[in-house]
Amino acid sequence: MPNPQRELLRTLIAIAPDSALSSSDNFGSEIRSLLASRTAVQLHNESPSSQAMSTTSRHCDAILQTLPDWPSLAESRELLDLVVLNVGISQQLFDVRLFSDMLSRLYQGPTADEPPSRLWLVEALLVMAVGRLLQAKPALPGEDNPGASLFREATKYLPGVSVLKSHGILGIEVVALSAQYLQIVDRKDEAYVQASLALHLAVVRGMHKVGGDQMLPRSEAVHRNRLWWSIYMQHRRLAAAGGYPISLHDEAITVDPPSDFPGFPASSAISMNVLAARITGQTIWTIYTDKGSSESSFVEDVQNIFVSIESLERKLPTEYVMVLEGSQIHVGGLPFSKAAQTAARTSSSLYLSIFQAFIHAGRPILLSIARRSHKADDQPYGRPSSALRRLAEKCVEAASKSLMILQELWNRGIMGELRDLLSIYRTFYDFNLG
Repeated sequence: MPNPQRELLRTLIAIAPDSALSSSDNFGSEIRSLLASRTAVQLHNESPSSQAMSTTSRHCDAILQTLPDWPSLAESRELLDLVVLNVGISQQLFDVRLFSDMLSRLYQGPTADEPPSRLWLVEALLVMAVGRLLQAKPALPGEDNPGASLFREATKYLPGVSVLKSHGILGIEVVALSAQYLQIVDRKDEAYVQASLALHLAVVRGMHKVGGDQMLPRSEAVHRNRLWWSIYMQHRRLAAAGGYPISLHDEAITVDPPSDFPGFPASSAISMNVLAARITGQTIWTIYTDKGSSESSFVEDVQNIFVSIESLERKLPTEYVMVLEGSQIHVGGLPFSKAAQTAARTSSSLYLSIFQAFIHAGRPILLSIARRSHKADDQPYGRPSSALRRLAEKCVEAASKSLMILQELWNRGIMGELRDLLSIYRTFYDFNLG
């Protein structure tokens, strides 16, 4: 005998609307897809037939010959390895395997079977520009930062939004890499704009929803998934850094978290970064949205955020667990100086993200205490509550530990490759002075 409640539940599930169906175009597309017997799949590496964006190896050579900072083939591979080491483990803004193959074709010149498109050349310029930054060598005369000439050349050939959208995954990668370079050179406002564009291009492509990659080859689906979460992290951190709103709330995201797959780095680091970025989004929404809350309610919100951060710290994989005792740091059970460079770099990045999350959530409390302590003597001075003091002490502790990590990175010679952390150092130093 049929169960009426179960039948009702099935009916409700069947008609439960996806937010995307508020669009008439999307509704019509859903109907047409039901009537169609087959669905054509456009793979991410297909290029549109736009004549403006197609090019030959000869055209690529003409562009590259004008750049004094363009590397040789051997150096380009070194720069690619450097980019992968520093920003390719805990995030994935481009497919390293495909990029490496295309890079070889670029240096083959006219003999290449498949000359790279001009948009791919833009991606190559951006990857090499980021590599120059991480290489930590002096900038060319007249340039503010290493790789500036490569970045300028990339922006010169960067197409409009319509063309970027037509190129699918490649267009999204290019915009995200542009945001990466701008973030490292501390141009946070411009980086936020680019990261927001990358996020919206990805949303339009449906990368935030589960099931959008079902007909893709598995390796392409894995890259698409990791690219989405990398853009998600990038956008939230830049929103926090610049005091800007986030463009997409977690409730609208249904895609699966990153997972392991042969040929790709382990997903543990990127998964931890995703969780940290999610806490960043919660902090922006909970702490930095003016709701007229009382002090007790605000303190409770901050405490809840701190509990989430501490829970994340306990979930870190064993190989990245960092123990700070006195002036000594151990990574994965080894002294920092003896840990593998990849483990030291990735662990440092994860812990700095965690400590930044504490600072981000507790910053209003620190500022409130600082303002109270600097009031004029003739004005009433209210001592902060014990709860506020405990939260502030946690922030100061996070700042102190961050300085320890940065010092170890400097001692090991990795600090020069972490230009993205230099501005963070100043912030932590100011907190400790306070």
